[in-house]
Amino acid sequence: MYLTKTFLLLSLAAFINISYPYNNSNISENENVKMLDSSTSGNIIPLGFSSDSKYLLCIKCDITHCYIDDIAKAQFIVYTMTDDTNNHRQIYNVSNLNININGVFLISVKNKNSIDIYSMKIVNGEIVQYDFLPFNTDANETFGSFTYDKQKIYFASDRAGGFGGYDIYEVEYLGSGKWSNPRNLGSVVNTAADEITPFIMNDGLTLFFSRSTTLDKNNFDIFYTTIMDDGSLDIAENLGDSINTQNDDLFLHISAFNDKAIFITKNSNSCQLYEINL
Repeated sequence: MYLTKTFLLLSLAAFINISYPYNNSNISENENVKMLDSSTSGNIIPLGFSSDSKYLLCIKCDITHCYIDDIAKAQFIVYTMTDDTNNHRQIYNVSNLNININGVFLISVKNKNSIDIYSMKIVNGEIVQYDFLPFNTDANETFGSFTYDKQKIYFASDRAGGFGGYDIYEVEYLGSGKWSNPRNLGSVVNTAADEITPFIMNDGLTLFFSRSTTLDKNNFDIFYTTIMDDGSLDIAENLGDSINTQNDDLFLHISAFNDKAIFITKNSNSCQLYEINL
């Protein structure tokens, strides 16, 4: 398990280091890394891979936001994850997600005064269940990630009692629609800056997240930490210049089969979605 994690981390660094902007070369020239999409009109927000990892489900929202205002007006983007060089993209409205995609996803929605997390179950391309999660508060809860067995969620919140800005929290499913009280992951992960977009690998031990490297909430880098056997967390490590850029690097996701990773690089004017073959 730890060997798999080490291989993945090395793969992420090695593949991107070949052709990322720090090297002043074209990322598309690397056969292992390709741009799936680029937008100057909106943010591309990954919700996650389908259960069979054949598809990546995203939503599109305003370039300055990472949430939607109305699920009924949501625009979903589905990417077919193939090994060729073509981009396989289909855009759907929520009422017309007519593709055989299955999975349970977490989506951030702006309500009256705060952002909340909803669980969304899709069966054969149809949204069959859409639930407001009970650990939402009057503060902002956003950017949730399920563990592989759907028994825990990691999410970001700016609720009171944290270390400053957005912190990463963990919540555990108790059954019958109930969740435990959220647990702040502590000072090993959280700082006075913002920590957002957590993603937990299918080993249930390796947590990726993005941290603002400055207190003015700019220049997010991707970090990772390991959850130890006693529940404590190892020191969070920056993935380094081989993956992190001078823009915001966010939403790292790895497929259930550990063969593909995706992440977002964005600034105030554009958003790019990249895929890495591991």
